[in-house]
Formats: sequence, C-alpha cells, structure tokens
Amino acid sequence: MRVILVRHAEPLVEAGKPPVTWPLSPAGRDAARRLGADPVWDGVRILYHSPELKACQTAEAIAEIIGAERETWDELAEAAYDGPFLVPEAFGTRVSAYLDGAPDADFEPRDRVYRRIDDVRQRLLARAEPAVGVVTHGRLMSLWWARDRGNVAPSAVWRTLGLPDYRVLTG
Repeated sequence: MRVILVRHAEPLVEAGKPPVTWPLSPAGRDAARRLGADPVWDGVRILYHSPELKACQTAEAIAEIIGAERETWDELAEAAYDGPFLVPEAFGTRVSAYLDGAPDADFEPRDRVYRRIDDVRQRLLARAEPAVGVVTHGRLMSLWWARDRGNVAPSAVWRTLGLPDYRVLTG
C-alpha cells in the first residue's frame, strides 16, 4: 500500500478562534489545488482526512482535481494543544520540544497520538486500497513519519514541512 501523508494547506489564522475552525487562506486554496495536480496522486481513488476545516478544505481541493472520494476520520485530527495562543517562534519552540519527547501538559500525550496513528494504519490495511491520501496536520504527520522512518527526529520533520506538503509511505 502507498500512503500519501499530506499536511493541510495554509490556514487563515484567526487568533481567539479555535484552530479546528480556521479555514484555508486564499493562497492555501490555490496551493491545495496545485498539489492536486502533482503526479503523486496517480491511482489514488480516496482521501481520508481530519475533521478540522483546513484539512477538509485541503482534501476537497485535491479530490476535485484527481476525481477522488473523501472520507472524514476523527483519528486524523491534529495532536491537540490546549495552551495559550503563541507567536509562531515561541509556538515552534514548544512544538519541537513536545515532538521530541519533552513533557508538556498543554499537548495531547504522544502515546495517545501514536495509538490514533496505529488505529488509522489498521483501518487503512483493512480497506486494501493500493494507494490512498491521508490529509492531516503537521504534528501528527511528523510523529507518524518519524516513527515509520526511524533515525529521524519528529521535530526535524515538522520544521521541514510546508503548507501544504506531503510524504509518501510504502509497504
């Protein structure tokens, strides 16, 4: 099975509103459409995506281009953060520490995120599709990719991901 892990496109950040409600920015919509034109999607008939608006809209834009179905999976929601709104640099420092194992009570426990990833893998295997797209978020995607690849720090993955971006898992 080939799994195309996708980080959602650029959202319209609205301080004071929960990130789960942030829509894509106009640039994010355009970038998601461009991503849909990438040949990586050859053979993909279905996209599974997070229920968060920015991921739904990213999946929708890609699906329209490639003619795929979409299905929402709650397990693909971002690794939750329940702390204060932080400027990007401060937030990046906290995310990097969290991803690499530092305890942080404002984030969803990593073991819970890994259980969600494992649940998604099992559901994907049960579907027996040769190729699928999975539209999710940076923290969850970084933990998944780093664990599958080994010898790579999740924070290193997270820092290199664009909006949108993708990585392909095979096997």
